[in-house]
Amino acid sequence: MTCGMCAAKFCYACGEDIGSVGYDHFRDGSRCSLFDRSAIAAWEREMAANANLLAREERHRDAYVRGLAAAETRCPGCAQANFKLGGNNHLRCWSCARHFCYACRKFVRRGAETKAHYGQGAGKCRQHSEG
Repeated sequence: MTCGMCAAKFCYACGEDIGSVGYDHFRDGSRCSLFDRSAIAAWEREMAANANLLAREERHRDAYVRGLAAAETRCPGCAQANFKLGGNNHLRCWSCARHFCYACRKFVRRGAETKAHYGQGAGKCRQHSEG
């Protein structure tokens, strides 16, 4: 805080003059903190939400720059937004790293399970499709 009459800098919590030490007064080990814990927690939640939004925007922009069609879907496990880029229906969630099928939204492990899931015939999904 800054005094409106004399312009002295002081700590709002304890009233101590901090003109010579500035923000060092609030460093680890001090009895005073610059922000209360609930304000810090709220700020961290907001930053995490913004980071997810920015990551989604980056993936969509990258697809646009590369000339790929981008279709948004949600991971069936963690519900994070993912993009199908181009025609491949086999997606890997950027958040939980699980593989899933864009067409039916079922988890599909790599290897033999992938070969069993995709193909032609009854009950199989196409691994590549438009849109």
